[in-house]
Amino acid sequence: VFEVYHQVFTGEVKVGTVDHEVISSTGEIGFIETTVTLVTDDHGAPTGFQALAVDVTARNNAEAALRSSEEKYRNFIEQLPIIVFEIDAVGRLTYVNKTALKLLGYTSDEVIEMPASAFIAVEEQQALQHGIERINQEGKVYRNVKYHAIRIDGSRVPVYLNTSRLLEKEKGGGFQGTLFDLTEIEEAQ
Repeated sequence: VFEVYHQVFTGEVKVGTVDHEVISSTGEIGFIETTVTLVTDDHGAPTGFQALAVDVTARNNAEAALRSSEEKYRNFIEQLPIIVFEIDAVGRLTYVNKTALKLLGYTSDEVIEMPASAFIAVEEQQALQHGIERINQEGKVYRNVKYHAIRIDGSRVPVYLNTSRLLEKEKGGGFQGTLFDLTEIEEAQ
């Protein structure tokens, strides 16, 4: 807190803001966001500070709960036995879970930003493109469509693809989906 007042006093910043922990008279821990400005006289000489303190405990608690929820969701997705992916509006992978990396033999650095179509058999890529166009036009979910994923060594993995458009507008469109490995099912038949 002192550092913010010092920065305002020395003119390093005109307005300083700091969050800090407070303890109420009942012993509860809370958080205050303090915004500080320098008060000067008619000649510009400092005469004091003006500060506004806002209780941001609820906001900080909500942010902590959101971070915890996101971490729980991320851990859940990473442990699923199916491939989970996201691709951007131009078809580049922006996320794959660990199952994808293990099944296909790539590292995360190798797949992120690669065209998703690069992981589908060449002869099936036109059908995939048609399906994506249909999703874009009709907004429908693409369910249980069989393709062959291509591993880093060139071998094929039979999969069911399920995908839909991303709802988050800030991501500029794109798709999310899953691939289910059919190898064991096909071998059992």
